[in-house]
Amino acid sequence: MPRKIGPQRKEKGRSARCFEMLRDASEAASQHRELIEALTCAHRLQFQRRDWISIASTPELPEAENTGEHEKYAQVAFITYKPSWLAQKTGFAKRRLAKLKAAIPTAHDKDRHVFQLQKTKINSHNEEIHFAKSLIAGESAAITKAIDKHGSLTNLPFSVEDVDIVATEDSRVILLVDGLDLEEMPDQSITLLQSGKASIKAMPKGQFYELHRDNICSAALRVALEGLQILPFPEIEVIMHTDLLDQGTGHIRAEPVLYVRVAAQAIGAVNLQKAEPYALIERLGGVLDWNKRSGFKAIDLSTLNIPGEIEEFA
Repeated sequence: MPRKIGPQRKEKGRSARCFEMLRDASEAASQHRELIEALTCAHRLQFQRRDWISIASTPELPEAENTGEHEKYAQVAFITYKPSWLAQKTGFAKRRLAKLKAAIPTAHDKDRHVFQLQKTKINSHNEEIHFAKSLIAGESAAITKAIDKHGSLTNLPFSVEDVDIVATEDSRVILLVDGLDLEEMPDQSITLLQSGKASIKAMPKGQFYELHRDNICSAALRVALEGLQILPFPEIEVIMHTDLLDQGTGHIRAEPVLYVRVAAQAIGAVNLQKAEPYALIERLGGVLDWNKRSGFKAIDLSTLNIPGEIEEFA
């Protein structure tokens, strides 16, 4: 016999379906909000510089020395052991001497282990000092190593594609960054209505271009901040690239769209947690050609005192 479903049971089923719809809508809106934050808020970090100058001025430690302390103690214990008459009669002395003798090579191995640990610690300490001095001197290899070892740019999948580091002869550090392209921006907005439903709409063109602008600006700031936190330089220069359509040829190619010089002193006075990326780039004197109708246009690096070799590379 078919089982009838009463009004109360129907209402419960309707409520469950409604709850599922509300939950899905809420999750969709939340995920979209998180994506927008990832794209435009990469610069919002706790800015703290690594003190390489203090490290470089730290005295070096002398080379490690194997004192053989444990082995010497074991040998003395073996040589000076004088068993009592009772120990000799019961065989205890013989067993005790065997243990004392066996302890000597064990002590020798312990001395070598302690020596190796000490050597590793001292070498690491001195190497850090040498590395800090190389970094302060502006050596390219040291700069690259510092970025690779201490940076977290690989954890920014929504901000940058690739970063090249250039240290010039006049002690300038310029980061060449492949930013995300316009086509990688979400072209829809998802909001949660008062009714609990998700409203999915095509993003207005102007808002779409603004999102790309803020992403490029935020990425440039984040890369500069990473550099300033890791490297002992007063300022970092960043050139951001993104793919642009050449209206003349119809070809798409990576072009420089933003240049900014970020000084550690200036950043120290900024509340990064609340700073809007485009406004902060403007405040720092960043150079970009952007408008709400067509987005980015390529900038001319030859007007920005960029070294020739970098300009050609960029």
